[in-house]
Amino acid sequence: MQPAKPLFLAADGCFDMRLEWVIEVPGHYLLRVDGNSVDAHMNVFRKAPAFQEWCALAGPLLNEPPQVIHSHQVV
Repeated sequence: MQPAKPLFLAADGCFDMRLEWVIEVPGHYLLRVDGNSVDAHMNVFRKAPAFQEWCALAGPLLNEPPQVIHSHQVV
C-alpha cells in the first residue's frame, strides 16, 4: 500500500493516509484517509484517474470489497 499513499495525498483535500493492522482480527486492516470533506473523497477522488490507479494497486490484495465508513473526529 505504500505506493498508493502519494495517490491519496495528491487528492484535493486529503492530508493524511495510513494503513493500520487490526490486532483483534487477524488478516484485517484499517485504511484511514483524512481529508477535508466527504464530498472531496466521494465526488472528486473517486472520479479521478488516481482512484483507478489505487484500485489496480489494492485490488489484488483484497479478499472482498472494502467497507467504507466516513467519520468525524470529536476529540
